[in-house]
Amino acid sequence: MVMWKFHPLPASKPIGASSVVPELKGKKFITWRVKGKRDTLTMSGVPAPTIASTGIPLEGRKAYADVNGLKLLSGFPRDFKFVGGARSAVRQMGNCVPPPMMAAVAVNLSRGPFMDSTRQPTVISTFSGCGGSSLGYKMAGFRELLAVEWDDNAVATFRLNFPDVPVYHGDIRKLSGEECMELAGVESGELDVLDGSPPCQGFSPSGNREFLDRRNQLYMEFARLLGELRPRAFVMENVPGLISGAMKTIYLDMLAAFREKGYVVKGQILNAMYYGVPQSRRRVIVVGVRSDLGIKPSHPKPEGKPITVGEAILGAPNHPCVPVGRDTMRYHLLEQTAPGMCAKDHHPKGHFFTWFRLSNNKPGNTVITGTYQFHPTENRFMSEPEEKRLCSFSDDFRFPDDRLRVHHEQMGNAVPPNLMRAIACHLKDKIL
Repeated sequence: MVMWKFHPLPASKPIGASSVVPELKGKKFITWRVKGKRDTLTMSGVPAPTIASTGIPLEGRKAYADVNGLKLLSGFPRDFKFVGGARSAVRQMGNCVPPPMMAAVAVNLSRGPFMDSTRQPTVISTFSGCGGSSLGYKMAGFRELLAVEWDDNAVATFRLNFPDVPVYHGDIRKLSGEECMELAGVESGELDVLDGSPPCQGFSPSGNREFLDRRNQLYMEFARLLGELRPRAFVMENVPGLISGAMKTIYLDMLAAFREKGYVVKGQILNAMYYGVPQSRRRVIVVGVRSDLGIKPSHPKPEGKPITVGEAILGAPNHPCVPVGRDTMRYHLLEQTAPGMCAKDHHPKGHFFTWFRLSNNKPGNTVITGTYQFHPTENRFMSEPEEKRLCSFSDDFRFPDDRLRVHHEQMGNAVPPNLMRAIACHLKDKIL
């Protein structure tokens, strides 16, 4: 593999100062060899010395090269204008990067593998859900060629928000690599990223963690498409339960399957709260790079401090929320639950262990199906706009109907867009 060089090679031999400014031919400029001792050098055939903020001193009677000459020696065009007097112009030239030098650097960067301005990186999203990953890739500047999803509600939401992205609405087990490439308009080896978040219910501690759950094997369909499409890289997301206990056997089988398809792989747990998501959400992120590219897979570093619930929902659009009846036991139980605590702590039998009151001073709890999150200071569920912010969906992300429970389920199953944006930007900058 030919490795691309980050720095440009010298374009030509040095240019003599007098060939740029003929008036300097035969003149001598002062140079300092050692402290306190000066020397002179003739301009003819050699470049001028470094132009500092004081200009270029010439031999004899405190003479200096004039501003127009210095402008040409610095690589500025003749018609370039400076604001201020001659001394200010000299100082500006002495402090700047010579334009031809930066032009050479920029041209070299534009020829690099990640700076092709004629195209966007491409992605196909499998198990795309309502579009959390897709929104993240879109924010990172990717062009999505195809989404694969079987759930009717998720597909309706996806199409509402990504009308220009074709959708394979069906069982991934029935999608051949040939049909996938035809729908996406690519040949094998052309795609940049294959993305996928296979169902996690069989691995999650919040579920039954059934080793023989049929959904646990859907990663094999992802691996099958990976081998046929041969993208440059892939990203697979799942719950941390995948790498613990008996489920770790399946995780190791996954990695082995990806390696058999010709990929160097690396898995790592990332917490979305360090990537602009106001929610503590730990997820296993597996990144793979096609082995012939000679690049090691890696993950993005944390971007900053977590965003609190209070910061996230400040100014959220008004929206009706599901009330909790005042004359019910549930309402009185919620009244006793302090911010950051669980309602089960106030139930004599420990019931309502999925009811949490959020704290304004911390990131939110993991949003998943079957849990209920309540406002930090009001006795009500979080509104849909507030929950969208906790999941890092944009305020203008839409759902096709008013079924709040379905929307909660879709956001709980989705990859937070800001987390995927960070991963996609990392891929674009370091791998593609």
